[in-house]
Parts: sequence; structure tokens; C-alpha cells
Amino acid sequence: MGRISAFIDKLLLFFVGAALVAVVSICILQVIARYAFNASFSWAEEISATLVLWAVWVGASLAAKSNAHLRLLFLEKKFQPRNRLFLRLVQKALIIFFAVAMAYASKVVLKVNENITLMSLPITVNVMYWSVPVGCVLMTYCCLRSMLEDYREFKTTGAEK
Repeated sequence: MGRISAFIDKLLLFFVGAALVAVVSICILQVIARYAFNASFSWAEEISATLVLWAVWVGASLAAKSNAHLRLLFLEKKFQPRNRLFLRLVQKALIIFFAVAMAYASKVVLKVNENITLMSLPITVNVMYWSVPVGCVLMTYCCLRSMLEDYREFKTTGAEK
């Protein structure tokens, strides 16, 4: 399981990095095209927005896994290590609840926009909106993995006393 998890983490990290490199490249090309050739790409803005959305949702799942996502650090510092772990477990459970609710609710948006295409490309708008349920599923997966690690640490800190 460790190898698969490490592979998935590297794949997600590569995806986020590639998406951000693509966005920067598209923006640079757009600026060059506008100022050097007095022309622009009609598709650049929509593709950039789509890539940023996907990078944000996938990146949020990686942040949740590495405990860099939403946390109450000011509150955690006031507790003993075992209680900090418990608080972290509760926070991740809340993140999972939110992610599952968002993924479920996003099906309405996907249904409403299933026949609408982007302005400049013959691609459905849902290419952008699918980032929400996919990101939420990834966030749930990453939080569950992180919770398992925290729970193992929680059990060992309790056994030491």
C-alpha cells in the first residue's frame, strides 16, 4: 500500500506542477502574442482558468494529506501531544464530511451544465466543473490516509502512558 500511495502522491504532485507550468507558459505566450504580434489566442483564458481550477483542487488534496490544509494551530498549541492528535483527527473528519458533501452537491452543477460548451473551444464547461468532485474524492482519500497515520500515532502515544 505504501508504494501505491507514494506513486499516487508523485502523480498528483506532477499533475499540479505540470498544470501550473502550462498556465504560466500560456500566459507568457499570450503576452508575447499581444504585444509582439498584436494578436491573441481566444482559448488562452479558458484553458488557463480550467488548469488553475484543477491544480487548486488537486493541490488542496495534497495539502490535506500533509497537514498543510485548514488547521487550528493556535488551538493545537494549547493541548498536550495526544490531545493535539485527537483534535487533528476531528479536523480531518470535518474536512472529509465537507468534501463528501461538496462532491455530492456538485452533481447538480454538472447536470445543469452538461450541454454548455466553452466559448472558444468545442469542449463542455463540465471539464472545469469536474475538478470539484474529483478534487473532493482525492481530498477524502488523502485525509483518510493521513487520519490513519495520525490514529496510529495517537494509539502509540496513549500506550506510552
